[in-house]
Amino acid sequence: ENFLDDSDPVWVTDLEVTTATATYLSLSKFDYHEAMKPHMENLYKERAVFLKAVVPFMSWSFEERLAIARLFEMQKYPSNLPIVKQGAVPNDFFVIVKGYCAVLKEVAVPATSLTLLRKGMHPTPL
Repeated sequence: ENFLDDSDPVWVTDLEVTTATATYLSLSKFDYHEAMKPHMENLYKERAVFLKAVVPFMSWSFEERLAIARLFEMQKYPSNLPIVKQGAVPNDFFVIVKGYCAVLKEVAVPATSLTLLRKGMHPTPL
């Protein structure tokens, strides 16, 4: 499926371009994306079909899913990199479209009763 392809050859970041002498055409990222919108419609439609199987969107109409599909951006994370850290409020809503993620929870050692506080007592530092 096309929308699962997370490689975008236009915006590579793992190389450097150096020139001795060159003349080139330049287009901002914003303008590039604006120009590509009509060509992206099939990708958005594929995403809308995919979202039909995702719990929050199952009851949505195709048009509603298509509207939100246009807002999603493909992200790729390397192995063992946390997407959401425990205790932090996530910045994004995300749906796994390829691969898998481990969901982990750090738990403290079970509490040990040190003493009982009764009427008139207060906790003191140990």
